[in-house]
Amino acid sequence: MRLLAIDVGNTRTHHGLFIDHRLVQTGHGGSFPKADVVVAAKVAPAKLPQGTLFLGRDIPPLTPNRARQPGSVGMDRLAQTSGAWARAHRPLVTVSVGTAVTLNFV
Repeated sequence: MRLLAIDVGNTRTHHGLFIDHRLVQTGHGGSFPKADVVVAAKVAPAKLPQGTLFLGRDIPPLTPNRARQPGSVGMDRLAQTSGAWARAHRPLVTVSVGTAVTLNFV
């Protein structure tokens, strides 16, 4: 199975193509490789492939949003913490350096 994961941030869009659970290609911008399933986390408007499944709307994050102001936490951060939790299965801290530097305690 070919799964395309897309992260739409405030200023850039990144993607990774997985074939049978292995990352085989990465890229950025609005041109995407063909895939059987497309999933995305987005915090800004973007043109995405038809049928894209969205984190939060179609797929629940693996980590609950317990922020004091849950609306201030973007789906990109929940995607990051979900991926970290799926790998570690223990308390951890994630750091993201993009438009802003964010720390997430899982």
